[in-house]
Amino acid sequence: MLSALTKIHGNDGFDQLASRLARATTQARDNRDHWENTQENVFCMNALIDYARRWEEANPEMKFEVLLDNTRMGAGEFTATSNPAQEFSTPILASHPGNRSEVIIRREGQGRLHYATRLAYAPKSNNLERVNAGMDLRREYAVLRDGEWRKLSGDAVIERGELVRVDLFLNLPTARHFVLVDDHVPGGLEPVNRDLATSSAVDAAEGSFTAAGGSWWFDFSDWVSYGAPRWSFYHREMCHDSVRFYSDYLSAGRYHLSYTAQAIASGRFHVRSAEAAEMYDADVYGKTLPMSIKVREVE
Repeated sequence: MLSALTKIHGNDGFDQLASRLARATTQARDNRDHWENTQENVFCMNALIDYARRWEEANPEMKFEVLLDNTRMGAGEFTATSNPAQEFSTPILASHPGNRSEVIIRREGQGRLHYATRLAYAPKSNNLERVNAGMDLRREYAVLRDGEWRKLSGDAVIERGELVRVDLFLNLPTARHFVLVDDHVPGGLEPVNRDLATSSAVDAAEGSFTAAGGSWWFDFSDWVSYGAPRWSFYHREMCHDSVRFYSDYLSAGRYHLSYTAQAIASGRFHVRSAEAAEMYDADVYGKTLPMSIKVREVE
């Protein structure tokens, strides 16, 4: 597809599509100096050569400035393709929410300029809809009672000391690169790290997976678990405030992630949405519904 686009004469917006295909092709190589096999090496290298000859032939020799509306965010220059990327940022002001703003890039010189814009924000109120922008992520809470896992509803009530299992289900319609899943842990819970010698043997054993009744797990039979032999999530970080999972590459499919936590403090706690995203393509992401839990003292 990339090679074919380079053969189309004129400029009908194909350069933007070609740029994205070139990026996806280089990301598929990961941190290696080759692709999966000899055939892929030939096709991918030829496609990138065709792309460079069509749209990247001129050596960059440019100066530029970046503005948000009429406010200058920064300026710089590029004189070679090996120059490091430059980043400019500005805080969100009280006057920004509810109004339209425009990022303006002014450039002088030759060469092709690649850029990305990102917006980081915290909503003032709960978003009661799941977000699927290329990634379908769902989260379930289950509590261990009477020897079995029971799925919790949106306004869950648990007792202090009970074990809670968090299940994350990620559905990908196509392959994704450098995927991070970040699940925020509410203040009343503490993750149980089975890799630490200080973890209770009982709590660690309860982390072995048995789906709760009504779980989304039963809707499909091809879930790929954490640490699967081929493409899956392979890195996990367990902190007091969040649990994160990472993978360099995920093929299209369904992935299941899970961890166990214990209720350690009583009170009512807000549970932020869990998030999945490509680290270098922030517009490809997914979010779960937020929820709340109440931890009460044992009666």
